[in-house]
Amino acid sequence: MKTMTLIFITLIASTGLIAQTAIAPAAGVGSEGNPYEVATLGNLYWITASNTVVPNPNQSARWSSHYIQTANIDASETSNWFDGEGWTAIGDFTGSYNGQGNTIAGLFINQPEANSIGLFGYATGALIENLGLTNVSINGRVGVGGLVGRLRNESTISHCYSIGSVTGALWYVGGLVGRQEGNSTISSCYSMGSASGAHSVGGLVGEVATDSAIFNSYSTASATATGANVGGLVGRQASNSILLNSYSTGSVAGGSSSIGGLVGSLLTGSTIANSYWNIETSGQTTSAGGEGRNTDEMTYPYAANTYLDWDFTYYWAVDDEFTINSGYPYLQFLDLIPPKPAIAFFPENDAINIPVELVFEWLTDPDSAYPAPQGCLFAYWDAEENPPEIEDMIDVEDDTTYEVTGLAYNTEYDWQVIPYLILEENRARQPHTSRSLKSPTREYIIRENDYFYTDNCPIWSFTTGEEGLNTPIVTSIVIEGNVYLNWDEVESANSYIIYVSDLPYTDDVDWEEIAIVSEPGYSELISEERRFFRVVASTNELEEPVLLIPYDQRKRLGSVNTREHPSGE
Repeated sequence: MKTMTLIFITLIASTGLIAQTAIAPAAGVGSEGNPYEVATLGNLYWITASNTVVPNPNQSARWSSHYIQTANIDASETSNWFDGEGWTAIGDFTGSYNGQGNTIAGLFINQPEANSIGLFGYATGALIENLGLTNVSINGRVGVGGLVGRLRNESTISHCYSIGSVTGALWYVGGLVGRQEGNSTISSCYSMGSASGAHSVGGLVGEVATDSAIFNSYSTASATATGANVGGLVGRQASNSILLNSYSTGSVAGGSSSIGGLVGSLLTGSTIANSYWNIETSGQTTSAGGEGRNTDEMTYPYAANTYLDWDFTYYWAVDDEFTINSGYPYLQFLDLIPPKPAIAFFPENDAINIPVELVFEWLTDPDSAYPAPQGCLFAYWDAEENPPEIEDMIDVEDDTTYEVTGLAYNTEYDWQVIPYLILEENRARQPHTSRSLKSPTREYIIRENDYFYTDNCPIWSFTTGEEGLNTPIVTSIVIEGNVYLNWDEVESANSYIIYVSDLPYTDDVDWEEIAIVSEPGYSELISEERRFFRVVASTNELEEPVLLIPYDQRKRLGSVNTREHPSGE
C-alpha cells in the first residue's frame, strides 16, 4: 500500500512539469517596498494567468504589481503549452520587474495571428530592468519583440537583453521590442539572433515612435523584411525620437524600400548621434542615420573617429582580447559591481530604548571585491508611515553619521542608507526614473541621473525609550591586559546590563548577557580574541554587581573598539 501511494504522488508531480501550473510567489506582497519574488516558471505564469486560473489577486492587480526575479528560470517547457501556442504574454503591464541579473531561457510563443506579444505584451508606464532572455522563439503578427511587444507611455527598459529568434507576419518586429512609443526609454540593452517580418523590422526595435529614446545599446541580430523600413538596430525612427551612443553589426536584408545598416527610415525632427553600423557585416553601405564603419574600425583598437564621446567608465567596456564580444564594445552592466549595502552600527536593527536625540552611524563594507561608495543617501521615518522616495532622501555625501533630535518617546522608527557611485558629468544624460527602493537585501545597480545606487538596501528598525531613560554613551580602553568600560550615569537608571559579542556589525547579533552593575563602570581581563561590548540602562534596582557567567566558564574576552559609541537596546 505504501508503494502504491508513492507511485501515485510521483505521477502527479511529473504531470505538473508539463502543465501550465500557476504558483503564487512564496515571498513578497507586490509593493515597491516588498515586491513579489519570482523564482520558478510557475511563479512567472502566475503573473500572466487568467482570472479563472488565479482569481485573487485578479489579473489587473497582478499586472500592476512589482516583482523581483530571484533565480534563473528554464521556460523551455512553454513549447508544449496550450496546444503548441506556448507562453501567454503578460498583458498591459504597469508595474515593475527587476530580474536582478537573472535569465529566462527557452521562452516559446507560436501565435501568428496574435498582436503585441513577447514576455510582456504591452508595457505601459512600466519599469523592466536587469533581465536576460536567452534562446527565445517568438512568432506573432504585429508588435512582436523578445522582451516586450509594445513599450509605451513613459515605460523604461534598462540593462536587459534578448537572444534568439523573433518573427512577425506584419509590422513592428524587433529583437528586444516590437514598437517603442509615448516617451519611453531603452538604455544599456542589446539583442542577438534574428528579427524578421514585413515592415518596420529592426535588430533591436522595430519602430521607435514619437518622443522616445534609445541610449547606449547595440544589436548583433540579423534583420530581414519583405516590405519597407528595415535596419540593423531600428527599422523606423519617427519624429522627435533620439538614438544615441549605439551600434549594430547584424546583417540587414530584403525590404522593398528604406533599408539601412543602422536605421531603415528616419523622420524629420529625430536625432541620431555617435551611433554606428558595420558596413561589411550588415551588407549595407547606407543608412537613414548613423555612420558606417568597417570591422577594423569598430573592433579593438577602435578607430579614432568611432565611438566618439562614449563613456567607457560606467557604460561601455573594451573587449581588447576579443573574448567577450568579438572585439566590439560591450555593456558594463554584464560585469559592473555596485557598492555593497551599508551595515548598521547604531542603532542596530530592532534595538530598543534608543534615545530621542541620537547620532545615526553606519559602516561601509570594506570587502575589496566591491568598489567603495562615493557617497550615501540617508533617511529615517516613523515605522507607521511609508518610506520616502529616493529623491526625498538626504545626501550625506561621504559621511557615515547623521545627527537627529526631537524624536518621539516610545516610538518605532525605520531607517536606511543607500550607497552610490558618481558618474562622470560629461556623458549623455538619461531620463530620471522616480521610485522607492525599499526591499530587504538584494544588491543590484539602478540608474538615477548622475548616480549608480546599490538597490534594495536593508531597512533597519529601532524603538525609542520611555521618557526619562536614555541609552548610555560608552567609552572603552585597554590597559595592562584589562578592558575598562566607562559611561555617564543615565537619569532614572538603577542598574546597567553588560553584553558581549564577537559580531558587532550585523543585524542579528547574538549578544550574551554577562554582568549587571549598579554604577557606571566595568572591567575584565582580555585575551587575543576580539570581542565587543554593549551596555543597556535599566530601571531594575540592584544592590551589588552580579557576574552572570563566571569568567572561567565562558570565552575569554578580546580587545574592544577604543572608539566612543552609543550602546543599548
